Amino acid sequence: MKIPIFFLIILVLLKCVLSYNLNNDLSKNNNFSLNTYVRKDDAEDDSKNGIVDNIQKMVDDFSDDIGFVKTSMRKVLLDTEASLEDVSDHVVQSISKYSLTIEEKLNLFDGLFEEFIENNKGMISNLSKRQQKLKRDKIKKVCDLILKKLKKLENMNKLIKYRIILKYGNKDDKKEMIQTLKNEEGISDDFKNNLSNYETEQNNDDIKEIELVNFISTNYDKFVFNLEDLNKELLTDLNTALS
Repeated sequence: MKIPIFFLIILVLLKCVLSYNLNNDLSKNNNFSLNTYVRKDDAEDDSKNGIVDNIQKMVDDFSDDIGFVKTSMRKVLLDTEASLEDVSDHVVQSISKYSLTIEEKLNLFDGLFEEFIENNKGMISNLSKRQQKLKRDKIKKVCDLILKKLKKLENMNKLIKYRIILKYGNKDDKKEMIQTLKNEEGISDDFKNNLSNYETEQNNDDIKEIELVNFISTNYDKFVFNLEDLNKELLTDLNTALS
């Protein structure tokens, strides 16, 4: 009778040991799977947050680029003002007015882009990693295109300055400008070939103030209009990029 009881006790103990080992193994396996899953999720979240941070850096870089464009255009307009100081205060005030308007339009690029990203950051964060990358690349293309077009307008601003000084600047400024432009890169051959025509233009003593103001207005009204169009294009293209 004692022997069966002994074997029964052994069987119970063995069952307990096996049950403990099995539960321990399952616990280890479950913990491993859970940790792996959590680490994978964390890595994906970090990656997605990295893309959003990258888009934010794009905003900062775009702002810096706009800042460089503003500085360049402001310098050109100040040079134009300085070259016409001897003509009249009214002429200088006219250029100064356009200088402020142009800076306001350039500030809009910075503000529109920053506000757009801020308003859509939550939506972008909820996208999949693949979708975030696609949106980021599209936004980058929009920025690059706008900056490329702004570069063309920057060159146009310089050409307006050249024409104003060559046509209405004093004799010394005109002569210096002609010599500079003959060696300037990025100026068309047609423009360079016509430089000699400006050497015989009237000096500023004979300039009619109203004629110069009209010339300034005609050129800079068109320039401001182009900036306004580009502002609209930025907002339209950004909305398309996220659609």
